[in-house]
Formats: sequence, structure tokens, C-alpha cells
Amino acid sequence: MTTTIDIRVADLRLTARLEAAAAPRTCAAVLGLLPLRASLLQARWSGESAWVP
Repeated sequence: MTTTIDIRVADLRLTARLEAAAAPRTCAAVLGLLPLRASLLQARWSGESAWVP
């Protein structure tokens, strides 16, 4: 079974696929944080990344 989560940032909606067979502890940790509501900032000096303060 494939687990997906929806990520919404402003008017963008992204879908992420969790690879539970490959990383079960990481997926469990991510799911344990949901639902998550926070500010998202573009990491100005790091290139293609974002930061949740």
C-alpha cells in the first residue's frame, strides 16, 4: 500500500509519496508530526530549499 500526503503552500498543492518499505521509521516519524501548520520560508542562501522556523 502506498501512503501519500498533501502539502499545501500558498496556492500550491503538492503530493508526496512515503516510501514505508524503504524507510519505515522515518515515515512513522513524519506521520507522527501531522497535521503540521507552520510558516515556510525560502532559504535565501541555500539554493533550492525551504525552512520551517
